[in-house]
Amino acid sequence: MSSGDIIHAYLVEEIIYADIVEEAIDVSILEETIAVELVEETILVDMSPEIIEASIVEETIIVEVESFCNPCGDPTPQPPSDNFLIFDSDGSLTVGDLIYQSLTLDKYAIKVIDNLSEGPVLGRVLELLTGTEVKVLPIGEITVDAILLKGKNVFISAVGEFTSTVPLTGYVQFLGVALTPNSLYLDPELRRIKRA
Repeated sequence: MSSGDIIHAYLVEEIIYADIVEEAIDVSILEETIAVELVEETILVDMSPEIIEASIVEETIIVEVESFCNPCGDPTPQPPSDNFLIFDSDGSLTVGDLIYQSLTLDKYAIKVIDNLSEGPVLGRVLELLTGTEVKVLPIGEITVDAILLKGKNVFISAVGEFTSTVPLTGYVQFLGVALTPNSLYLDPELRRIKRA
């Protein structure tokens, strides 16, 4: 990649996902164009008044924003207490499973087992209901078994678990931000990037 290569990027909560496209520079964040400069193996992003650095990983550039507030000014919006979805399933799901929506059946949850699923992670099973129905939490604070890095972004790993490490294969999907080593604010970004 040369300094003439152009990059298109979009903001996803606390991450800017950037893909190398052709030649030139065109990076937009929340409808505001910012500057991107290639310096050897580091991308410098000028987000006035912040400067963010990120290393190039294969053909995808993932830039972590040091501080970010949503347009409402609240960096961690709290969902309503009844914020959940009801899905049907094959009856094999358990509480704590991450799920994605079937591509063939209406409101049908399938367990996430890796980061190659047909659809993005939608949420986590909160409760098993009557028959094969499950209650899914799409947004909110949850506890996990994984050891996460406090304050860092959380992704879906190659084995379908929470991780603070950006996966090098499969899909890169932002799931939330770690609050403690064993908890996170779950807020899945439904747009994903497929790694080469």
